[in-house]
Amino acid sequence: VEGPKVAWNYAAWGNPNAAQWTIIRNLSTFLDERTDGQFKMNIHYGQLAKPNAILDGIQVGAFQGGTILSAYYPGKLTATSGLDLPFLPIHSMEQFAEVTDAYMTLEPVKAEFDRSNAQYYMSILVPLFEVIGKGDAPQELADWQGLRLRLLGTHGEAMEKIGAVARPMPGARTYGAMDRGELDGVTMPHTAFLSYNLQEVGDWYTSNLRLGTANAVMAFNKDAYAALPDQYKALMDEYRSLGYHEQITEIATEEAEAPATYAAAGLTDVVLSDAQIEELRSVAAHPVWDSWAETTTSRKVNGEELLNTILSLLEESKDAGS
Repeated sequence: VEGPKVAWNYAAWGNPNAAQWTIIRNLSTFLDERTDGQFKMNIHYGQLAKPNAILDGIQVGAFQGGTILSAYYPGKLTATSGLDLPFLPIHSMEQFAEVTDAYMTLEPVKAEFDRSNAQYYMSILVPLFEVIGKGDAPQELADWQGLRLRLLGTHGEAMEKIGAVARPMPGARTYGAMDRGELDGVTMPHTAFLSYNLQEVGDWYTSNLRLGTANAVMAFNKDAYAALPDQYKALMDEYRSLGYHEQITEIATEEAEAPATYAAAGLTDVVLSDAQIEELRSVAAHPVWDSWAETTTSRKVNGEELLNTILSLLEESKDAGS
C-alpha cells in the first residue's frame, strides 16, 4: 500500500504478554510491512505515561494511541467499566471479543471516549482472572477473610463480600509487594502471572475462580485517526480479524502451559467446589452488578439498561468460538 510517511507513538505498559503484546506488536509490524515502512507505530512500554494517565495523553495529543484499562479511570469510563463486572458469563475469548466490539459502539460508552477525543479500535483480550497467593492456601470461603489481594474496581467489591481486603495497584508492582509481604495474593489472568513471574513468589493458585476480566482496549486520538489517508484506514480495518485470531491463539497456548509452570515452581492448585462457586456467585455477583447499575445511573447513564445489554450480548454470543 503506497502512502505518505506517518509516525505514531503508542503508550503501553506492563510486561509484554499474550494479553496485550501480540496485538500491539503485530499491528505495528503489519503496518510497517504493508506500507513498506511508510506507516510506523512505535510502541513505548511505560515511557510515555503512567497506566492511569494514557487517556489524558491521548486527549491532548501527546501521543496517537495507547492501551486503556477502564478500571484505571473510574470517574471517566463509568459505562465502559460494565465489562469489568465480576463473574459475568464469559465462556471464551471469541465471545468476549464479539461482545466488546458491540458494547463499545453503544452511545453512552462512545460518549465517554468522545469526551477524551479518543476512539475505540479493538479489544486487548484479557483472560479470566484467577488468584496467585502466598502462605496457606484457602480451602473454604471463610479462609479468604482478611487476605490482602491486588484487586481492581468491582472485582475488589466482589471479593470483599467474602472478607478479602482489596489493594488496588499496577501489575508491575505486584511481584515486589507479594515478595515483601505487603500482599497475600494477586488477581490477574494466568498470562499475566507468568509475564510478571509471580509463580516465583507464590505458594498456591486458583484454577476455576473465573473472577472476571478487564476491559482493556486499544484507543487512538480521533484527530490523528481522521487524518490518516483512506488506504491506511483500510489497513487498520483489515488487521482487526487477524489481530483477534493471533491474540486468541497465543492466549490459549500460554494458558495451557501455566499449570506445568506452577507445578515446577511447587505451587498448590486450589480448586473451588461447585458449592463454593455457587455461594460465591450468590454473594458477590448480582449484588455487585446491581450496585454498579445504581452508581452508573446516578451519573446520568442508565445503568440497568447497560447491564441488561451486557447480559444479552453475552447470551447471544455464548457459542462464539465453540
